[in-house]
Amino acid sequence: MALDEQTMQLLQEEIAREEGDPAMEQELELDRQVSSANVAEGFDEQRRRALAEDLLERIDADNDSRLEWLKRNQEYLKLAVQVTEQKSFPWPNASNVKYPLLTTAVMQFHSRCYKALLSGNQPVRSRVIGSDKLGLKKERANRISQHMSYQLLEEMPNWEEHMDTLCMVVPICGNAYKKTYFDGNSPRSELVLPQDLIVNFYANSIEDTERKTHIIPLTMNQLVSNVRSGYYVSIDLENLVNPDPEAIEDEDALLEGQGLTKPDDDTDPAVPYTAYECCCWLDLDEDMYAEPYIVTILKETREVVRITPRFSAKDVELNEKGEIVRIKPVELYTNYRFVPDPRSGVYGLGFGHILGPINEATNTLINQIIDSGTMNNMPSGWLARGARMQSGDISFKPGEWKVMNTMGDDLRKSVVPLPTKEPSAVLFNLLGLLIQAGNELAGATNMMKGESPGQNQPFSTTSAMLEQGMAVYSTIFKRMHRSFKRELTKLYRLNQLYLPPEVYFNIVDPATGETTNLTVERSDYVKDTTNVVPSSDPEQVTNFQKLADAELLFNLLQTGLINPQVAVKRILEARGIEGQVELLTLPPPQPNPEMVLKEKELTIKEKQVAGEQQIGQFKAQYQAARDQAASIAKMAEAQMANAEMQLKVQEARFNQMLEAAKLALEERKVETDKLKMEKEEREKNTVNAADIEAKAKKKEAKK
Repeated sequence: MALDEQTMQLLQEEIAREEGDPAMEQELELDRQVSSANVAEGFDEQRRRALAEDLLERIDADNDSRLEWLKRNQEYLKLAVQVTEQKSFPWPNASNVKYPLLTTAVMQFHSRCYKALLSGNQPVRSRVIGSDKLGLKKERANRISQHMSYQLLEEMPNWEEHMDTLCMVVPICGNAYKKTYFDGNSPRSELVLPQDLIVNFYANSIEDTERKTHIIPLTMNQLVSNVRSGYYVSIDLENLVNPDPEAIEDEDALLEGQGLTKPDDDTDPAVPYTAYECCCWLDLDEDMYAEPYIVTILKETREVVRITPRFSAKDVELNEKGEIVRIKPVELYTNYRFVPDPRSGVYGLGFGHILGPINEATNTLINQIIDSGTMNNMPSGWLARGARMQSGDISFKPGEWKVMNTMGDDLRKSVVPLPTKEPSAVLFNLLGLLIQAGNELAGATNMMKGESPGQNQPFSTTSAMLEQGMAVYSTIFKRMHRSFKRELTKLYRLNQLYLPPEVYFNIVDPATGETTNLTVERSDYVKDTTNVVPSSDPEQVTNFQKLADAELLFNLLQTGLINPQVAVKRILEARGIEGQVELLTLPPPQPNPEMVLKEKELTIKEKQVAGEQQIGQFKAQYQAARDQAASIAKMAEAQMANAEMQLKVQEARFNQMLEAAKLALEERKVETDKLKMEKEEREKNTVNAADIEAKAKKKEAKK
């Protein structure tokens, strides 16, 4: 089928826009070369050490600004992971119960957020930007979404596990980071814990901060590999100072609570070296404008081992004089925040900051109630020995009796029990109030934890209560969704730079089990005509919300305005039921035997009537054919007679013409003979005249 001229022109324009630009390819190749260069190779050791000292001083200042946050963060981590500790007050091994208020809130959020972000086998989808009359951009967007989903789930190691951990760390600490970069072979996006990225507490945002420093532990093998491969500058490995185990920032209590111990020998190979990877601005070319770089400092040697630009050629804006006006740096880190902290543009508030004080007060009340019961169940007191008593503070253990010097004759006068009371009901009521306040603050209501609201409560009321209970989670989930989108944008850029010209990959449909072979090209990522976003819906955090919306659509089927298969499909998706294609493919209905018999009888009658009609048609056609043959025969006889008559006429005419030709030939022969005789006569006369003339000339000559 031929295309009209207008469609053909649109197709050519669309293809021209989609084809790779050679200038763009050169620019991408330049970006790849710039990002792999180590600028520190051109510096001497003295300059590298001076630069390291200057940066380390600023990094220490950044770390000092968040010391209070780090201290509280460690406390909340211990509280969330239920680290067990021994108490020595009011007596050794006193009660130290930790109520799991913070742990419950974190688990509730994690179970919803992780499942919502990574629902299904395609966590990435692409949206088309601009006009797409022929649908070419949509096809490319589908290829991008399928390929990036395959990258995250199959090609990038531990990405899904890191997202799982991130959804647990963010509600405890308030924020966590994802570092998206190219490791030389493939793109990677790894979790960076908040304590491992040093950012000034009062920075405006992770993108606008002056410095951000990643604390990277390095084994000896990793350090040697980086030096020998040229990734780091050459350093003296043989005389390298061993790392100090006391520099490990994790607290002993937290390590012991997790079953870990801190190494105490500086020669232990398990003690890692520490590298500071600092994203900062440096004016290395001394043009009065600092450029963005990534500077790696080895802490043990206090020396810069790598400097690489954090920008590309297209990120530099120049004026008419060729001077740098501004540079847009390449951002590696994505900040996932739980609740924004009004004091900081980088660090957030987690359940630890929100529920920590209430949880600690709850722990105190529970332990006081338990200690009170212990004292009441195991009474203590004084025993008299004379009238003399010890001076100073006296403490009692459960079941302990003190000896006193007294001369009392009555035993009751020599035995004085320590006055105690049963656990206070006031403390118990206050404990319930604090737990209720913590649950309300965390949004962990009874229904949110899966408890039944009662048999007589209508569905509409239950749905409204759940919606109100999910308000806190929905708002936080929108922030997680927005941060996930920024992470995908960074991965999109890495595919622009480092993806091979053509990539083949396979995906398996979980519904049918069929394998589909797909292809994506680097040119699909070159033009900024698509926008990658998470596939998750930021408005729906739980399956109940999806199911409620799907059932609402199903109830509207009575209007006849909704596709029933689409509504049922959404309910199956909300329930997580697999094999949706098979379930929605209905088998043909089984026929009714009586209806089948009637249909057969009707078919036989129809065939009989059709047969009789065909016989009648055949007879009519046969008679018509006979009549037509007779008519043709008569016409043939008449035509034969007419032909014979015409033949006779033609024969007579031919004879006449033949006779006429003979007469004309004879007449012509007579005329020819006559002409011949006349010619001969003329020739004879000519000869005679010549003779006469010759004779006359002879006579004259004789004279």
